[in-house]
Amino acid sequence: MIQYPRYKRHRFSSFQVIIAGFAAVDLVGALLLMLPIATQQRCVTPFHEALFTSTSALCVTGLVVQDTGSYWSAFGQSVILLLIQIGGLGVITVGAAFALLSGRKISLKQRSTMQEATAAPQMGGIVRLTGFILRITALFELVGAALLLPTFCADYGSRGIWYALFHSISAFCNAGFDLLGTEGAKFVSLTQYADDPLLTTVIAALIVFGGLGFLTWEDIYTYRLDFHRYRMQSKVILVTTAFLLVLPSLYFYCFEFTAGSARQRILLSMFQSVTPRTAGFNTADLAAMGSSSQTLMVVLMLLGGSPGSTAGGMKTTTFAVLLANMWATFRRREDAEFFGRRIDGSAVKNAATIAGMYLTLFFLGAFVIAAAEQLPMAVCLYETASAVATVGLTLGITPQLGALSQGVLIALIDVDLCGFWQQPCPLSSAAGENRDRIKETSMKSILLIGLGRFGRHIAQELNELGHQVMAIDSNEDRVNAVLSYVTNAQIGDSTSEYFLRSLGVGNFDVCIVTIGGNFQSSLETTSLLKELGAKLVVSRAERDVQAKFLLRNGADEVVYPEKQLAKWAAIRYSSEHILDYIELQDDHAIMEVTIPPEWMDRTIGEINIRKKYNINILALKKDGKLDMNITPDTQLCRDESMLVLGKYASIQKCFRL
Repeated sequence: MIQYPRYKRHRFSSFQVIIAGFAAVDLVGALLLMLPIATQQRCVTPFHEALFTSTSALCVTGLVVQDTGSYWSAFGQSVILLLIQIGGLGVITVGAAFALLSGRKISLKQRSTMQEATAAPQMGGIVRLTGFILRITALFELVGAALLLPTFCADYGSRGIWYALFHSISAFCNAGFDLLGTEGAKFVSLTQYADDPLLTTVIAALIVFGGLGFLTWEDIYTYRLDFHRYRMQSKVILVTTAFLLVLPSLYFYCFEFTAGSARQRILLSMFQSVTPRTAGFNTADLAAMGSSSQTLMVVLMLLGGSPGSTAGGMKTTTFAVLLANMWATFRRREDAEFFGRRIDGSAVKNAATIAGMYLTLFFLGAFVIAAAEQLPMAVCLYETASAVATVGLTLGITPQLGALSQGVLIALIDVDLCGFWQQPCPLSSAAGENRDRIKETSMKSILLIGLGRFGRHIAQELNELGHQVMAIDSNEDRVNAVLSYVTNAQIGDSTSEYFLRSLGVGNFDVCIVTIGGNFQSSLETTSLLKELGAKLVVSRAERDVQAKFLLRNGADEVVYPEKQLAKWAAIRYSSEHILDYIELQDDHAIMEVTIPPEWMDRTIGEINIRKKYNINILALKKDGKLDMNITPDTQLCRDESMLVLGKYASIQKCFRL
C-alpha cells in the first residue's frame, strides 16, 4: 500500500484558507487604522470604528462611520485603498500575484484555493487566468485614472493625481469610497460632479466593467464580437446586465429626475441605475428620492453584480436563472433554458437557495437594527440591503448607529464576503472552449485514477470531448502536468477507502482506473470503487490474467491498450490494401481499404460485393471526407478508398489480404 502523508497533512480546506486569509488581512487593516498616524487629527480610532472601516474596504462595501476624505490622513487613505484593491481582487489572487512575480511554483493546493477564490469553472489554466485578472485590472484602473486626471487636477492641483488613482480603483473594485468630503461637508460622495459628463461616465463605466466578471472579460478578449462562442454564463451576464441598466435608467428618467435639463436627467438616471449594483457612489441626494425609487434601488442592491467579479450581491446569474425557471413554469416546460440550452435542476436549486439566504439576512438584519435604534423599518432595510450586498449606499444613518447595529452591518458584510452558501456559477461549463460542440445534457463526469502516459492521453481526449474530469494520482508532478486540461485534481492514495469515499465516487458517471506498473493497487482500487457504489468501472490491464482478475473483482469493462494496439498494427501494416481497422467483435470488423484496380470505374451494383462476399460498403472516402450516400449506381473512382463492414475472414478473402 502506498503511504502518502501529504494528503493527511492538508488539514484546511480551500474555503477555510480563504476565510482565514480575509480575516487576517481585515484584522491587520483595523490595527493599522487605529494608529494615530492614520487620522488627520493624530488620534487613536476606536477599535469598532477601525474594524468597521477595514471590513467595509476589504469587502469593497463603501459604508463608513467616518468621512474618508476629512477624517483619514494620507496614510489612512493608503491603507484603505490597499484593502480595497486586495478585496476587489481577492486575498488569494493577490498572494498568487506575489508568487508569480517571485517565480515560485504554484502548488496543487494553491491552485485549488485559487480556483475557489476566483469562482473558476475548472482548475486547469487557473494560473493563466490569474495573470489575466491582474493584467485586465491594472489596465482598467490605469486608463480610468488617466481619464479622471484632468478633472481632479483642475480642481485639486497636484493632489488630483492621488484623487484620480483612488477613485479609479474604488470604482473598478465597486467599493464606493471617495475623498471629496471636507470638515464642512462630509459624506458628499460625487454629488458635486453630478453635471460632469466625463467623470460620471468614466466612474459608471468602471463600475460596470468591474461588475461583469473576469471570466466574461476573458471571453470578450478571446472572441471579440463573436457572441455565439461565449460561455453561456457570459451571454447571460451581458444580457442581464444590459436589462438591469436600461430599464431602471428609463424609470429614473421618467419618474424621479423630472427637473433640470435633458443632459442632467440622463446623467443622474444613468448613474443611479449603475451605482446600486454594489458600487456605493452617488450623484444625487438619496434621502430626497421618492419611496418607490428607494425601493427600486434596494432591489438593484440585492441583485448586485456578476460571478467572479469585484461586485457583491446575489448575482445577475441568480436573478436570470430564477426568471428563466419562472418563465418555463408558466409555459409548462419541465426545464428552464438559456439560448436554446437546458439549465440543470441543480442550478435552479442553488439560485433559489442563494436568493432565500439573502432575503432572510436582509430582513433579519433590518429587524435587529430597527429594534435597537428605534428607526423606521424602510430606512433600516435600505442599510441592510447595502451591507449584505456590499454596496455602500446609505440614507445617512450609518455614522449614528450604535455598536450593536454596526456589528450587525459588519456581520452582513462578512457574510457576503464569505459567501458560504454560494458555489461557482452553475452556468459555467467545464467543457471550456468545447462547450458549443457538446451539449450540457451529454457532458459526463469522469473520475480518472492514474496519470501515467496512458492516463494523461485519456484526460486530454476527454477534455477535447467536453467532459468533466477529476484526475487522481499519488504523484504531485503527474497531477500538476494535467491541470491545464482537467476540471479538478487531487493527490491521494486510491487504495485508501477513506480517500475514495471523500471523492463521492457514486456521483461520477464513469470511473477509469489506468494505474500502470502496480497491478495490486489497480486491483484494490477497482474493488473499492465498486464497493463504494461506482456506476461504471473501467480498468486497464497489461496482461490477459490481469484482465480476468479485474473483471472478477469489480471492473465492468477492461481495456487492454497494448494488446488492442498490437492487433490493430499487425492487421493495418501487414497488408498494402488496409488503411485503417476497427474491431467490433472477435470475428467482425470495419476496415478502410484501397479499391482493387479491377473495380475502378465500375458501379457498386456491378461488382455485387454484398452477394458474393457478404460484405457491406459503408462509405467512400476522398481527400479525408466521407461520402455515406451509397447506392447500387455509385461509381468507384481511382483516388478513393472505402469503408467496409463484415467478417474478418470474408474481408481477407475479398481483398486477398
